[in-house]
Amino acid sequence: MSAYGRPQRLTIGRCLRIGILLAILGGLSQILALLLAMTSADQGLQPPPDDVARLAIDAGGLKRVEFLTTDKILIRAEQLGDFATRPVVIVGHGFRKSRRQCDEVARTLLREGFAVLLFDFRASGESTGKYSTFGATEGADVAAAVSYVVDVLAIPPARCAYVGFSMGAAAALLRPDALTDLAGVVAVAPYARLDHSMSARTLRFTLLPLDPWYRPATWAFRELLGFDVASVAPIDHVAAVAPTPLLLLGGDRDWRAPPQELYALFDTAREPCEVEILKGHDHAALEHWPADAVDRIVAFLRRRMDVEGGG
Repeated sequence: MSAYGRPQRLTIGRCLRIGILLAILGGLSQILALLLAMTSADQGLQPPPDDVARLAIDAGGLKRVEFLTTDKILIRAEQLGDFATRPVVIVGHGFRKSRRQCDEVARTLLREGFAVLLFDFRASGESTGKYSTFGATEGADVAAAVSYVVDVLAIPPARCAYVGFSMGAAAALLRPDALTDLAGVVAVAPYARLDHSMSARTLRFTLLPLDPWYRPATWAFRELLGFDVASVAPIDHVAAVAPTPLLLLGGDRDWRAPPQELYALFDTAREPCEVEILKGHDHAALEHWPADAVDRIVAFLRRRMDVEGGG
């Protein structure tokens, strides 16, 4: 009788080969993540949408600016509105995006009486730099943006706040020294630990846990990009944000920055700190600044900066 078509027996050797193949796939997924991190997210010269530009001009002006980080990365940015008379909100975008991701929140902030600084993180948009590092080195970009507003433009820290999404949120929490004396900080969908975030991504797309398959990739991160994935942990720094008021904002369907990660950050932070999980939102939804998230941000900033509603 022919054996053609019979299922092969699942021997120990075959199980071992399948296990090795899965391990290789898991390692490859992390190498792909590394290659993604090493690729510039350049999106070219993109002016703000017409309505944002008009709002900015009506609110006091639209100006393209640039400034250097301590490690000599040139950060390019836009000043929207009158920085001399309005409280200033610095807004940081997510991984492999540009400042254009933040046009929606800038639009609302301008209407509500704020001026806005939108900037491109290193290796994103118009800024220089070879690598985007998930927030590990982008903390220097946050520090440079705050220094530009506070030191160069001479805006008192009490009239300045920071809002960041995902990587832009984590980068700020990794540099609490840059947030000293600000009126407030809003971290939207930050991760608590980078290896947790990478593990969730790997499990989501490969059905494999990150450990132990990721070790060659983390070695490559350390050798090529200069940081250890396991050491990039906003949760280890969040307590130092105080006494600057902090709002942690997330979505109940976000698997990249799940609610338990935000609650862990909240439990580690010191007062004044607030946490709110919005219903019905995942990471992709928060990326587009939904109305309930922006309303919550504006309400927090108004309380902390004593701003009357705009028009």
